[in-house]
Amino acid sequence: MSSSFKDAMDGTAWEDYCEKILRIHYSVRSFTSVPHADRGDHGLEFFADDGTLFQCYFPDPSCSMEDHKLRVKKKINDDLNKLIKNERGISLLLDGLVITQWLLLIPNVRSKDLISYCNTKTKSFLKKAPSFINKNNFKVRVESDDAYPLEKHKARMLIESTIDFPVREITQEEKDQWKSIHTNFHENLIRKCGKIVPSPGAMVDCLIGDYLVLEDLIVAYREEFPELHKEISEMVAANLSILKTNALFSKGDPAELVMDLLKKNRAHVSSLRQKISMQNSERFSIGFVSKWIAECKMDFILS
Repeated sequence: MSSSFKDAMDGTAWEDYCEKILRIHYSVRSFTSVPHADRGDHGLEFFADDGTLFQCYFPDPSCSMEDHKLRVKKKINDDLNKLIKNERGISLLLDGLVITQWLLLIPNVRSKDLISYCNTKTKSFLKKAPSFINKNNFKVRVESDDAYPLEKHKARMLIESTIDFPVREITQEEKDQWKSIHTNFHENLIRKCGKIVPSPGAMVDCLIGDYLVLEDLIVAYREEFPELHKEISEMVAANLSILKTNALFSKGDPAELVMDLLKKNRAHVSSLRQKISMQNSERFSIGFVSKWIAECKMDFILS
């Protein structure tokens, strides 16, 4: 694994990368990821049915050797204490699973002192270990992604690959059916597009198609890549919020404002860590604009 690949990461990217490695290593029935909102609270991010608790840490790659050792040792100490402090909550998560090792995954194990520290912490931790720990067979360990040589390459390929869900052609019949079912949304499109162009018919028809494609993509991404779906949704929602705030102080030309929003959507979707195809990116960008116009969320600029 080249250093440049990991050097470009931050804590969140490292955690996501580690999760991909472990999901490949373990089967879906043997691996559990603690939801992002709760991670860090209990001193664990993942656990597996083989009795391993996992925590991830991404220390500053530019720090000195001594600083690196201090930071990693503090992380180990702090998170082991969290296991003791949050014994009851963790026990409920584990549901009877007995833990035989706590493993900290870091980008590089830069010093043998960290291995010695883990051995020392194992002994001190066992003196006050919570009930879910196997007191006769437990180790504190620190490892890098090198511990999973095959899995790390597959995970990197997944990160560096481009996601591309096929985008189908929306038929006129589907558009007409949508108009008959969503009369309010259709009326919104006609009214608001009329403020953008003199003859809105063609624009309305295109935006209905974009709206329906977006619905397909949302379902596909939500099922296959839920975290990525959430990231895209939050990004474009933030763009709309910024535009709404700006509109409080300055009323611009509706066509220019919508175009500005589309450009922001394109820029943010294309900046995702996980690459998605240009076609999917464009469909997300315009699809959310069409959705907002149809669903009455842009009256502040198109009223």
